[in-house]
Amino acid sequence: MFINAIQIGMADYKVAKTPEKLATIGLGSCVAICVYDFENKTGGLAHVMLPDSTIAKEVKNPAKFADTAVPMLLDEMGKLGSLRRNIHIKIAGGAHMFSFKTRENVLNIGARNVEIIERICKQEGINIIAKDVGGNCGRSVLFDLATGIVYVKTINQGVAEI
Repeated sequence: MFINAIQIGMADYKVAKTPEKLATIGLGSCVAICVYDFENKTGGLAHVMLPDSTIAKEVKNPAKFADTAVPMLLDEMGKLGSLRRNIHIKIAGGAHMFSFKTRENVLNIGARNVEIIERICKQEGINIIAKDVGGNCGRSVLFDLATGIVYVKTINQGVAEI
Protein backbone atom coordinates (compact mmCIF):
# COMPACT_ATOMS: atom_id res chain seq x y z
CA MET A 1 0.00 0.00 0.00
CA PHE A 2 2.82 2.43 0.80
CA ILE A 3 5.14 1.43 -2.04
CA ASN A 4 6.20 4.29 -4.33
CA ALA A 5 4.88 6.94 -1.95
CA ILE A 6 6.83 9.89 -0.61
CA GLN A 7 7.40 9.08 3.06
CA ILE A 8 6.74 11.71 5.70
CA GLY A 9 8.28 11.12 9.12
CA MET A 10 7.19 12.33 12.53
CA ALA A 11 7.28 16.14 12.81
CA ASP A 12 7.81 16.34 9.05
CA TYR A 13 5.82 17.45 6.01
CA LYS A 14 5.90 17.37 2.23
CA VAL A 15 3.91 19.01 -0.56
CA ALA A 16 3.68 17.58 -4.06
CA LYS A 17 1.64 17.37 -7.26
CA THR A 18 -0.21 14.51 -8.87
CA PRO A 19 0.61 11.68 -9.61
CA GLU A 20 2.54 11.54 -6.35
CA LYS A 21 1.33 9.79 -3.22
CA LEU A 22 2.25 10.87 0.29
CA ALA A 23 2.43 8.47 3.24
CA THR A 24 3.08 8.47 6.94
CA ILE A 25 3.10 5.62 9.42
CA GLY A 26 2.95 5.27 13.17
CA LEU A 27 0.21 7.75 14.07
CA GLY A 28 -0.78 7.28 17.68
CA SER A 29 -1.64 10.55 19.37
CA CYS A 30 0.00 12.27 16.39
CA VAL A 31 -2.23 13.54 13.58
CA ALA A 32 -1.79 13.46 9.81
CA ILE A 33 -3.03 16.69 8.25
CA CYS A 34 -3.81 16.14 4.55
CA VAL A 35 -4.32 19.36 2.58
CA TYR A 36 -5.67 19.01 -0.97
CA ASP A 37 -6.29 21.38 -3.86
CA PHE A 38 -8.92 19.63 -5.94
CA GLU A 39 -8.40 21.98 -8.93
CA ASN A 40 -4.60 21.65 -9.26
CA LYS A 41 -4.43 18.13 -7.78
CA THR A 42 -1.70 19.21 -5.41
CA GLY A 43 -1.46 18.28 -1.78
CA GLY A 44 0.52 18.33 1.39
CA LEU A 45 0.79 16.09 4.42
CA ALA A 46 2.14 16.96 7.85
CA HIS A 47 2.67 14.45 10.68
CA VAL A 48 2.18 16.61 13.78
CA MET A 49 3.18 15.49 17.26
CA LEU A 50 2.06 18.20 19.67
CA PRO A 51 -0.87 20.61 19.81
CA ASP A 52 0.61 23.94 20.83
CA SER A 53 3.88 25.59 19.83
CA THR A 54 3.57 28.24 22.54
CA ILE A 55 4.87 25.75 25.12
CA ALA A 56 8.18 25.48 23.25
CA LYS A 57 11.07 27.82 23.99
CA GLU A 58 11.79 28.06 20.27
CA VAL A 59 9.91 26.70 17.27
CA LYS A 60 12.49 25.45 14.79
CA ASN A 61 10.12 22.96 13.18
CA PRO A 62 6.55 24.16 12.50
CA ALA A 63 5.55 20.66 11.30
CA LYS A 64 5.92 19.41 14.87
CA PHE A 65 2.96 21.42 16.20
CA ALA A 66 -0.71 21.42 15.18
CA ASP A 67 -1.07 25.19 15.51
CA THR A 68 1.85 25.98 13.19
CA ALA A 69 1.56 23.08 10.72
CA VAL A 70 -1.77 24.13 9.23
CA PRO A 71 -0.70 27.69 8.26
CA MET A 72 2.66 26.36 7.03
CA LEU A 73 0.95 23.78 4.78
CA LEU A 74 -1.40 26.44 3.41
CA ASP A 75 1.57 28.70 2.62
CA GLU A 76 3.42 25.83 0.91
CA MET A 77 0.32 24.98 -1.13
CA GLY A 78 0.13 28.63 -2.20
CA LYS A 79 3.69 28.36 -3.52
CA LEU A 80 2.43 25.51 -5.76
CA GLY A 81 -0.29 27.79 -7.11
CA SER A 82 -3.15 26.66 -4.92
CA LEU A 83 -5.96 29.05 -4.09
CA ARG A 84 -7.52 28.74 -0.64
CA ARG A 85 -11.01 28.46 -2.10
CA ASN A 86 -9.92 25.19 -3.79
CA ILE A 87 -8.41 23.64 -0.66
CA HIS A 88 -9.91 21.23 1.81
CA ILE A 89 -8.42 19.19 4.63
CA LYS A 90 -8.73 15.64 5.91
CA ILE A 91 -7.20 14.48 9.19
CA ALA A 92 -6.40 11.11 10.76
CA GLY A 93 -4.88 10.04 14.08
CA GLY A 94 -5.24 11.65 17.47
CA ALA A 95 -5.70 8.34 19.29
CA HIS A 96 -5.67 7.78 23.02
CA MET A 97 -3.08 5.02 23.00
CA PHE A 98 -2.76 3.76 26.57
CA SER A 99 -5.33 2.50 29.05
CA PHE A 100 -3.07 2.96 32.07
CA LYS A 101 -2.26 6.35 33.57
CA THR A 102 0.59 7.99 31.69
CA ARG A 103 1.70 11.54 31.00
CA GLU A 104 0.07 11.31 27.54
CA ASN A 105 -3.26 10.33 29.13
CA VAL A 106 -3.15 13.20 31.60
CA LEU A 107 -2.29 15.68 28.84
CA ASN A 108 -4.64 14.01 26.32
CA ILE A 109 -2.33 14.91 23.44
CA GLY A 110 -4.32 13.16 20.70
CA ALA A 111 -7.61 14.91 21.44
CA ARG A 112 -5.84 18.25 21.90
CA ASN A 113 -4.05 17.84 18.55
CA VAL A 114 -7.41 17.32 16.83
CA GLU A 115 -9.04 20.22 18.71
CA ILE A 116 -6.26 22.66 17.77
CA ILE A 117 -6.28 21.59 14.11
CA GLU A 118 -10.05 22.09 13.94
CA ARG A 119 -9.73 25.54 15.54
CA ILE A 120 -6.90 26.67 13.25
CA CYS A 121 -8.72 25.41 10.13
CA LYS A 122 -11.81 27.38 11.15
CA GLN A 123 -9.67 30.51 11.71
CA GLU A 124 -8.05 30.01 8.29
CA GLY A 125 -11.44 29.52 6.60
CA ILE A 126 -10.57 26.01 5.40
CA ASN A 127 -13.01 23.12 5.77
CA ILE A 128 -12.11 19.77 7.27
CA ILE A 129 -14.21 17.53 5.04
CA ALA A 130 -13.31 14.16 6.55
CA LYS A 131 -11.60 12.74 9.59
CA ASP A 132 -10.69 9.42 11.14
CA VAL A 133 -9.64 10.38 14.65
CA GLY A 134 -9.71 9.24 18.25
CA GLY A 135 -10.08 5.72 19.51
CA ASN A 136 -7.15 3.78 20.89
CA CYS A 137 -5.51 2.24 17.80
CA GLY A 138 -2.55 3.38 15.78
CA ARG A 139 -2.95 4.40 12.17
CA SER A 140 -0.98 4.85 8.96
CA VAL A 141 -2.02 7.08 6.06
CA LEU A 142 -1.63 7.03 2.28
CA PHE A 143 -2.72 10.21 0.48
CA ASP A 144 -3.30 9.84 -3.29
CA LEU A 145 -2.91 13.23 -4.97
CA ALA A 146 -4.48 12.00 -8.22
CA THR A 147 -7.81 11.45 -6.48
CA GLY A 148 -7.62 13.27 -3.14
CA ILE A 149 -8.50 10.03 -1.36
CA VAL A 150 -6.83 9.41 1.98
CA TYR A 151 -6.48 5.74 2.88
CA VAL A 152 -6.31 5.18 6.62
CA LYS A 153 -4.98 1.84 7.78
CA THR A 154 -5.93 1.20 11.40
CA ILE A 155 -4.35 -1.61 13.39
CA ASN A 156 -6.72 -4.58 13.55
CA GLN A 157 -9.46 -2.65 11.70
CA GLY A 158 -8.41 -2.66 8.05
CA VAL A 159 -8.31 0.25 5.61
CA ALA A 160 -10.86 3.06 5.33
CA GLU A 161 -11.14 5.79 2.71
CA ILE A 162 -11.74 9.33 3.83
